Amino acid sequence: MIAPIRSMSGFYDAAAKGKITPGGLARIEARLLPEIEDAERRARVVVVSPLLRSLARPDVEQMWTTLTIGQRREVVSGMADIRVGRTVRGTRTFDHHRLGESRWLGDSRTWGERWAEEER
Repeated sequence: MIAPIRSMSGFYDAAAKGKITPGGLARIEARLLPEIEDAERRARVVVVSPLLRSLARPDVEQMWTTLTIGQRREVVSGMADIRVGRTVRGTRTFDHHRLGESRWLGDSRTWGERWAEEER
């Protein structure tokens, strides 16, 4: 029995030794390379600001009230990509749906897409 191969280089080595046919290697590459590229894309290093890191605590709500407007903006921009849509002329209340194109950083879905899922 062949030991499990854990990387593409292992598959290449097995093919060079004649343990995998060229056609078999091509099928393996076709299946695994997109998965590897996706994993590499998702494994980006994320730098978290010291301020945002300091708020990872049980009393975050109390801490939030002590932050300046600038600090609150830094926290929000470190967590989300905010997109505010147009408003209807003459409207004096905030409609949260105007934030529908916003998304959490690292999330592929918008808040509007998430809200639509919740409504189903």
